[in-house]
Amino acid sequence: MGWDRTVAVVQHQVCGEPARSRVAIDRALLLAMTLTWLAFVASVLWRPHPGEFSAWFDVGLYDLPFVLAAAACWRSWRANGAVAWRALSVGLVLFSVGNVYGSLVVGDSDAYPSLADALWLSFYGLVYVAIIRLIRSRVARFHASTWLDGGVGGLGMAALVVAFALGPALELTDGKFAVVATNIAYPAAEIVLIVILVAAVTALGLRDRSFWLLGLGLAVFCVADVGYLFKEAADTYTEGGLLDIGWPLGAALMGTAALADRRGRPMSDGLSRGFVVPASFGVGSVALLVIGQRHSLPMVAVALAAGSLLLAAMRVMLTVREVRRLADSRREARTDHLTGLANRRRLVEHLESIAERSHERVALCLVDLDRFKEVNDSLGHLAGDLLLQAVSRRLETVAPPGSVLTRIGGDEYALVIGGVSDEVALQLGRTLRDALRPAFEVREMQISVDASVGVACSPEHGTTADQLLSSADIAMYRAKRQRTGVELFDPACDTPSRDRLALLEDLRVALTDEQFDLHYQPQVRLSTGTVVGVEALVRWEHPTRGFVSPIDFLPVLEQTNQMTALTSFVVRRAMADARAFADAGWPLRVSVNVSASDLVGDGLATLVAERLGANGVPPSSLVVEVTEDTVMIDRPASLAALQRLCDLGVQVSVDDYGTGRASLSYI
Repeated sequence: MGWDRTVAVVQHQVCGEPARSRVAIDRALLLAMTLTWLAFVASVLWRPHPGEFSAWFDVGLYDLPFVLAAAACWRSWRANGAVAWRALSVGLVLFSVGNVYGSLVVGDSDAYPSLADALWLSFYGLVYVAIIRLIRSRVARFHASTWLDGGVGGLGMAALVVAFALGPALELTDGKFAVVATNIAYPAAEIVLIVILVAAVTALGLRDRSFWLLGLGLAVFCVADVGYLFKEAADTYTEGGLLDIGWPLGAALMGTAALADRRGRPMSDGLSRGFVVPASFGVGSVALLVIGQRHSLPMVAVALAAGSLLLAAMRVMLTVREVRRLADSRREARTDHLTGLANRRRLVEHLESIAERSHERVALCLVDLDRFKEVNDSLGHLAGDLLLQAVSRRLETVAPPGSVLTRIGGDEYALVIGGVSDEVALQLGRTLRDALRPAFEVREMQISVDASVGVACSPEHGTTADQLLSSADIAMYRAKRQRTGVELFDPACDTPSRDRLALLEDLRVALTDEQFDLHYQPQVRLSTGTVVGVEALVRWEHPTRGFVSPIDFLPVLEQTNQMTALTSFVVRRAMADARAFADAGWPLRVSVNVSASDLVGDGLATLVAERLGANGVPPSSLVVEVTEDTVMIDRPASLAALQRLCDLGVQVSVDDYGTGRASLSYI
């Protein structure tokens, strides 16, 4: 089945008729509305007895466009617009019935108001329902500014129309209550219609063709109604005149709008589309009130103008509040919520603004706290946050005037200053680091903090924000690796570090996708030559680089606080393999190396207990290997972690003994 045929079948199921048949009927209706209206125009211009009522022309031919337009509106099949178009269809039918009743039954009698007036006025009620439903089907969400802008425009336009067009009609209020109410109902209906239409266009800026065709049809109706009211006030209206061509034309335009509606989803986000239109109507309302001081204007027009200005004042207050909120949001988007310093976005914007002034030299100092994760793990995140706030205040005290100090994330800070040499920038890096040497008091505890600082200067080390940040980051890691504290980016030394950054990104992917594998090195009892255990050695076969040595990637993971993720993988895989060894008849103990970061907190003991239970292997089948240096980095935390492992029944061994402090008292 071809695509065209498939679409036709689907539309047949949805619409109840084949697509080609629907298009043909729509075109036939459009042509019929056009021809019948043109035929009525011809009957007005060239009828045999001008000025005389003709049932054939003024009832039959006159009402045909209304009936055809009602049929076109009823056929609209869009789910989110069908109710609106069918309400309008019913309204057009009632209006047409009112025409017939008014012409054939009421005629020239003095029966006023009559059933025809009730039918005509009911048309306006259904029009309001249709417009509101169509607007809601085109707008995803309404905002306060949308309502206010629409109200300013709608009331302002209505005030002008009342003042200069509907004033005479409003003055025709003499007589019985029913006559007065009917005389007021028509212009009131027109005013409400104008308010709704102008408000929708003012606030939403709707651009779809069907909405504009509907608006044009209703505008023609309004013009015809206003003309009728003027002629009625002057007692010059006669059926079959030129004025009568307006109403069927408006109906035909409404039917065309229904046939043109081909939306499937909202077309507007509901946000107001600018201030020009509501501002113009606001100015018009002011002018109208000024004119009202010297000339007599209908009180309704004055009230509408005053209402428009009241909504305009509310819109101004809302705008001020939105601008203030936007400014706060902009400031918050560039501020670190924890420390109150500028954040990474503000840093990048500042560096980019300096980069645009290529003649200006700038230095970037990147400060990274050493072993901050241990504070979080041992004392909790609240203590870590308090420490970061204290570090921020300490750095602010030594930041030079004119510099920009930022916290760019985690335990990293950056300071940007312009117009300094490499030597001054290096000295500034040392000053920042020295400021952090005195211990911080956090929750009645003294915490010592050290830091590594990388320095990069433009244009030698980069001309963009990304290049400078990358260069400073590389220099900072060299300072951390060599334990020198502060380093200036050196292209000769740090070019390989750019490859290291690429390796770091690959490691993140490798950890997520578990690209690592374990190889096992046998452990043999020399007296018997029996294999009693194996040591798990992690290996990485990179998809494009090939084999990557642990010497290259393990230090990177340690420096970037990602070693615990690798340890988690190794423990899980090793315990699963220990189960497999036992099932194969080889109950071997498996040794796993851990790092200093693994011995902070109780995460390692929790992981080991979980994996031992999940794989059903005894605790004695696991040996945790640590080095002297690993334990000495934080002796209390390390010893506590090792004690928790021993309490589980896991064996602990010291690896590479003699390469570190080699003290039997530590063992």
